[in-house]
Amino acid sequence: MRKNNKKVAKDIQTLGSSEDKPIPDDQALNLPRFINNQFYGGYCSVSKSYGVAKAFATNANGTVVDGGPRNAGWVYVCLVEGGFVIPAKGTVVTVGSDTGAIPYNEQEISMPGILEWDDVVACRKVHRTGAFEGRIYIKQSLIMHDIYAAREIFFLLSGLSQGKQPS
Repeated sequence: MRKNNKKVAKDIQTLGSSEDKPIPDDQALNLPRFINNQFYGGYCSVSKSYGVAKAFATNANGTVVDGGPRNAGWVYVCLVEGGFVIPAKGTVVTVGSDTGAIPYNEQEISMPGILEWDDVVACRKVHRTGAFEGRIYIKQSLIMHDIYAAREIFFLLSGLSQGKQPS
Protein backbone atom coordinates (compact mmCIF):
# COMPACT_ATOMS: atom_id res chain seq x y z
CA MET A 1 0.00 0.00 0.00
CA ARG A 2 1.40 3.37 -0.93
CA LYS A 3 1.35 6.13 1.66
CA ASN A 4 0.41 9.09 -0.49
CA ASN A 5 -2.74 7.86 -2.26
CA LYS A 6 -3.70 11.34 -3.53
CA LYS A 7 -0.33 11.71 -5.25
CA VAL A 8 -0.64 8.21 -6.73
CA ALA A 9 -4.16 8.97 -8.01
CA LYS A 10 -2.84 12.20 -9.58
CA ASP A 11 0.04 10.29 -11.22
CA ILE A 12 -2.36 7.66 -12.58
CA GLN A 13 -4.32 10.38 -14.39
CA THR A 14 -1.56 10.81 -16.95
CA LEU A 15 -0.06 7.30 -17.08
CA GLY A 16 -0.27 5.89 -20.56
CA SER A 17 -2.91 8.34 -21.64
CA SER A 18 -2.98 8.77 -25.40
CA GLU A 19 -4.71 12.10 -24.86
CA ASP A 20 -2.81 15.40 -24.72
CA LYS A 21 -4.51 16.28 -21.45
CA PRO A 22 -4.82 14.40 -18.15
CA ILE A 23 -7.80 12.14 -17.60
CA PRO A 24 -10.42 13.77 -15.30
CA ASP A 25 -10.22 12.77 -11.60
CA ASP A 26 -13.48 10.82 -11.69
CA GLN A 27 -12.38 8.84 -14.77
CA ALA A 28 -8.73 8.02 -13.97
CA LEU A 29 -9.44 4.35 -13.22
CA ASN A 30 -12.53 3.72 -15.34
CA LEU A 31 -12.24 0.01 -16.18
CA PRO A 32 -14.94 -0.15 -18.90
CA ARG A 33 -13.32 2.79 -20.72
CA PHE A 34 -9.92 1.11 -20.43
CA ILE A 35 -11.39 -2.14 -21.82
CA ASN A 36 -12.95 -0.27 -24.75
CA ASN A 37 -9.73 1.67 -25.46
CA GLN A 38 -6.49 -0.01 -24.41
CA PHE A 39 -4.67 3.32 -24.84
CA TYR A 40 -6.93 5.07 -22.30
CA GLY A 41 -4.29 4.80 -19.57
CA GLY A 42 -4.24 4.40 -15.82
CA TYR A 43 -3.69 0.64 -15.89
CA CYS A 44 -0.75 -1.65 -16.53
CA SER A 45 -1.64 -5.01 -18.10
CA VAL A 46 0.24 -8.28 -17.88
CA SER A 47 -0.63 -11.82 -18.95
CA LYS A 48 -0.78 -15.00 -16.89
CA SER A 49 0.15 -16.94 -20.05
CA TYR A 50 3.74 -17.06 -21.17
CA GLY A 51 2.45 -18.00 -24.64
CA VAL A 52 0.59 -14.68 -24.82
CA ALA A 53 3.63 -12.87 -23.41
CA LYS A 54 5.89 -14.45 -26.07
CA ALA A 55 3.42 -13.40 -28.79
CA PHE A 56 3.53 -9.79 -27.57
CA ALA A 57 7.34 -9.95 -27.29
CA THR A 58 7.70 -11.02 -30.93
CA ASN A 59 4.86 -8.95 -32.46
CA ALA A 60 2.93 -12.15 -33.24
CA ASN A 61 -0.23 -10.86 -31.54
CA GLY A 62 -1.59 -8.85 -34.44
CA THR A 63 0.47 -5.72 -33.84
CA VAL A 64 2.54 -6.40 -36.97
CA VAL A 65 1.16 -4.43 -39.91
CA ASP A 66 0.45 -6.41 -43.12
CA GLY A 67 2.16 -9.56 -41.85
CA GLY A 68 5.43 -7.70 -41.32
CA PRO A 69 8.45 -9.34 -39.75
CA ARG A 70 8.40 -10.67 -36.23
CA ASN A 71 11.14 -9.41 -33.93
CA ALA A 72 13.06 -10.95 -31.07
CA GLY A 73 11.97 -9.68 -27.67
CA TRP A 74 11.91 -10.48 -23.97
CA VAL A 75 9.44 -12.07 -21.56
CA TYR A 76 9.52 -10.55 -18.09
CA VAL A 77 8.14 -12.23 -14.98
CA CYS A 78 6.74 -9.56 -12.68
CA LEU A 79 5.35 -9.28 -9.18
CA VAL A 80 1.92 -7.71 -9.63
CA GLU A 81 0.38 -6.27 -6.47
CA GLY A 82 -3.17 -4.96 -6.44
CA GLY A 83 -3.97 -6.40 -9.86
CA PHE A 84 -7.21 -8.08 -10.84
CA VAL A 85 -8.01 -10.72 -13.43
CA ILE A 86 -9.77 -9.47 -16.56
CA PRO A 87 -12.56 -11.94 -17.47
CA ALA A 88 -12.64 -13.99 -20.69
CA LYS A 89 -13.39 -12.50 -24.11
CA GLY A 90 -17.00 -11.42 -24.54
CA THR A 91 -17.68 -10.82 -20.84
CA VAL A 92 -19.43 -7.48 -20.30
CA VAL A 93 -18.13 -5.26 -17.48
CA THR A 94 -20.32 -2.45 -16.14
CA VAL A 95 -19.30 0.23 -13.66
CA GLY A 96 -21.96 2.88 -13.09
CA SER A 97 -23.23 3.91 -16.51
CA ASP A 98 -20.10 2.76 -18.38
CA THR A 99 -20.08 -0.67 -20.05
CA GLY A 100 -17.33 -2.48 -21.91
CA ALA A 101 -17.06 -5.96 -23.45
CA ILE A 102 -13.75 -7.80 -23.07
CA PRO A 103 -12.33 -7.82 -26.64
CA TYR A 104 -9.45 -10.33 -26.31
CA ASN A 105 -8.45 -13.58 -24.63
CA GLU A 106 -5.12 -12.48 -23.19
CA GLN A 107 -5.37 -14.13 -19.76
CA GLU A 108 -4.84 -10.60 -18.53
CA ILE A 109 -4.23 -9.12 -15.12
CA SER A 110 -4.62 -5.33 -14.92
CA MET A 111 -3.19 -3.19 -12.19
CA PRO A 112 -3.75 0.49 -11.48
CA GLY A 113 -0.54 2.45 -11.99
CA ILE A 114 2.75 1.12 -13.28
CA LEU A 115 5.24 -1.67 -12.69
CA GLU A 116 8.63 -0.64 -11.34
CA TRP A 117 11.87 -2.38 -12.33
CA ASP A 118 11.97 -3.75 -8.78
CA ASP A 119 8.80 -5.70 -9.67
CA VAL A 120 10.62 -7.64 -12.40
CA VAL A 121 11.82 -10.91 -10.84
CA ALA A 122 13.00 -12.83 -13.93
CA CYS A 123 13.31 -12.64 -17.71
CA ARG A 124 14.41 -14.52 -20.80
CA LYS A 125 14.93 -13.59 -24.43
CA VAL A 126 12.47 -14.82 -27.05
CA HIS A 127 13.67 -15.55 -30.61
CA ARG A 128 11.58 -14.04 -33.41
CA THR A 129 10.15 -17.53 -34.05
CA GLY A 130 8.66 -17.50 -30.55
CA ALA A 131 11.10 -19.93 -28.94
CA PHE A 132 12.94 -19.04 -25.74
CA GLU A 133 16.68 -18.62 -26.21
CA GLY A 134 19.70 -17.74 -24.12
CA ARG A 135 20.09 -17.54 -20.37
CA ILE A 136 17.33 -17.35 -17.80
CA TYR A 137 17.75 -14.42 -15.43
CA ILE A 138 16.17 -14.74 -11.96
CA LYS A 139 16.72 -12.24 -9.17
CA GLN A 140 18.83 -13.61 -6.36
CA SER A 141 16.45 -12.02 -3.84
CA LEU A 142 13.56 -14.11 -5.21
CA ILE A 143 15.62 -17.29 -4.94
CA MET A 144 16.50 -16.44 -1.33
CA HIS A 145 12.95 -15.45 -0.27
CA ASP A 146 10.76 -17.86 -2.27
CA ILE A 147 12.69 -20.78 -3.72
CA TYR A 148 9.43 -22.49 -4.79
CA ALA A 149 8.32 -19.53 -6.91
CA ALA A 150 11.84 -19.22 -8.35
CA ARG A 151 11.77 -22.93 -9.26
CA GLU A 152 8.39 -22.63 -11.03
CA ILE A 153 9.57 -19.56 -12.91
CA PHE A 154 12.74 -21.40 -13.96
CA PHE A 155 10.71 -24.29 -15.39
CA LEU A 156 8.31 -21.94 -17.22
CA LEU A 157 11.15 -19.91 -18.74
CA SER A 158 12.79 -23.22 -19.72
CA GLY A 159 9.80 -23.78 -21.99
CA LEU A 160 7.96 -26.39 -19.92
CA SER A 161 4.22 -26.22 -20.54
CA GLN A 162 2.27 -24.23 -17.95
CA GLY A 163 0.68 -26.53 -15.37
CA LYS A 164 3.21 -29.31 -15.95
CA GLN A 165 6.09 -28.40 -13.64
CA PRO A 166 7.82 -31.39 -12.07
CA SER A 167 7.06 -31.98 -8.40
